[in-house]
Amino acid sequence: MAGAPSGGCSICGKATFALVGAPGTAVGVPICVEHYIQLQGVENEKQRNLLDHSRHAMAMNNSAVDLMDAMVGFSTPGGRIRIPEPTPLGKYTSVNVANSTIGVVSTEAVGEITAYVGAMPNQEAAKGALEHLTAAVVEAAGLDEARRMALLEQIALVSAQAAAEPAKRKGAAVAPLLAAIGQSAGMVTALADVWTAVEPILKAHFKLP
Repeated sequence: MAGAPSGGCSICGKATFALVGAPGTAVGVPICVEHYIQLQGVENEKQRNLLDHSRHAMAMNNSAVDLMDAMVGFSTPGGRIRIPEPTPLGKYTSVNVANSTIGVVSTEAVGEITAYVGAMPNQEAAKGALEHLTAAVVEAAGLDEARRMALLEQIALVSAQAAAEPAKRKGAAVAPLLAAIGQSAGMVTALADVWTAVEPILKAHFKLP
């Protein structure tokens, strides 16, 4: 990703989320958040294929070691390589907190949250708050899927505003979203404490009372 978002998506004309270009270049192609997520999916698939290629090479190495062991009549110490598990197929987006992937879900909402939050500066307290809240919603055991999806969609809308420039953030639109998230979170024990911690951070980010 290079440069600052401007204009409309070069593919569909929607609002630009990022400028995508070759690493180290100052010029990029504007794309919207949906196409940014799709681009991430392509990159994830590329990495999955590279890992599968490495797994095949490791398997061939182990086969050669086994053949050598059979020929000499004893096991070669340290010869075999532990092969990692295959990367699951699918369009997945990870939510990372404290440098650990703690939730993987196949939803557009989480993809949007990840994209918007990823564009925020690391020093922004709201960045960690949104990551923490999203991960808690993904993992909450006492939450039915309809309410989980509703919460994730609300958090995605808040994340879009949080990633905007301060002058362009619409606090009046965010306030009812935060109230709705707080009401739903308060009904689930696993989320109530998380919301208590992140609510003041998000309100401060939007300069809400």
